[in-house]
Amino acid sequence: MSDVNGEMQKPFSQNPMKIAHIIIAVIMACLIVGSLKESYNYGLFTKIIAFIAGVISGYWGTLLGDFVRKLFIPDMIFTTGGFSAIVKQKLFWFIGPQAVAAFFAAAIGAGLIIKLADHF
Repeated sequence: MSDVNGEMQKPFSQNPMKIAHIIIAVIMACLIVGSLKESYNYGLFTKIIAFIAGVISGYWGTLLGDFVRKLFIPDMIFTTGGFSAIVKQKLFWFIGPQAVAAFFAAAIGAGLIIKLADHF
């Protein structure tokens, strides 16, 4: 299989970024569902459904964050902080936009389920 640029795509099981996106989505969903205020008001089923919705929406968020990262990533990085500043910038552009987008998307996905549970 080749993509638009003619490069060969790896299958899902061999693409490390897709696996990283799923891991980020699961971590963000755990953070969101685990930090619910007054969590004793919600049953186990509601928390499981909120977690699943958080993972799915968090994965979509990582894909959106990856698109934004590819769109805005700088060609060169100039810093005055030395080696540690370069490492921070490289680490941010490697996973930062995906993590931020996954957090907000997981919060929206899990929050919708929690709000639905409040009405019933």
